[in-house]
Amino acid sequence: MLAAAIVVAVTALVLAAAAMAGLHSHPRDRRLVPPQPDGGGAVAAALPPPPSGLARRLLAAGYGGARAVTVFRLARLGLAALLALGFLAAAGLLDLAPEPERRIALACGLAAMGWLLASIHLDRRAGSRRLALRDGFPDSLDLMQVCVEAGLGLDAAIARVAAEIGAAHPLLGAHYAQMGRELRAGRGRDDALRGLADRLGFDEAKAFAAMLIQSEALGSSIADTLRAYAEDMRSRRLLAAEQKAQELGVKLSVPLILFILPALIIVIVTPAAHRMARLFWPLIDRGF
Repeated sequence: MLAAAIVVAVTALVLAAAAMAGLHSHPRDRRLVPPQPDGGGAVAAALPPPPSGLARRLLAAGYGGARAVTVFRLARLGLAALLALGFLAAAGLLDLAPEPERRIALACGLAAMGWLLASIHLDRRAGSRRLALRDGFPDSLDLMQVCVEAGLGLDAAIARVAAEIGAAHPLLGAHYAQMGRELRAGRGRDDALRGLADRLGFDEAKAFAAMLIQSEALGSSIADTLRAYAEDMRSRRLLAAEQKAQELGVKLSVPLILFILPALIIVIVTPAAHRMARLFWPLIDRGF
């Protein structure tokens, strides 16, 4: 029965991993909001609502689709069961932890570890993707500013940015392309901008969306707004780089104290200690 349970857990884990691999959001993927010929209000009403909770975390990590939440829960459950049942099988074969209570406690601990590892992997993947999106965001603002100053409207500029930025930053291009499809399907520009900021998931994008919404409501120039915000983004990136450079000395002090200074003290003190021992050892020996 234990072997059968392990086989079932492994099978579930493999199937879930394969399904999760199929849920990766490709930069050119058009499945999220398929283009429709009519493009009216009925299409806008048929667009999927913004995700929330676990679905939002999965989307930030690059796992989209209607089955993403179910597949992730299955993968997390399969990983926890695999670790627990694998330990029980190994403990039975190798006679590890002969007490039943200890075996059960260790199996539960491994199951909890497997449950947490899936969430940790999801958060790490979402963080790496968010960092990649933040790195390419100022470049997309510069490109959007050029497009608007060239005479394109905001919707056409977003579509152009999605086509051009995808070569250097495919993830960011995919998000802009999805926003363009939402605009063509009839969703309001304010809602599309807020949806873009939610999908990107960092504060600069949210401030950008709020700034464009406010600029459109007040009737100010979008090109001037984009120029000012792009300059502000460059200043923030420069300040962040300077802050990291200033923190480098503090971070290097720990390995310096733990590893370099003891070795340096040994190298400096050892010859002097050897000379003093050769000088004073005969005197000490005569005294005794």
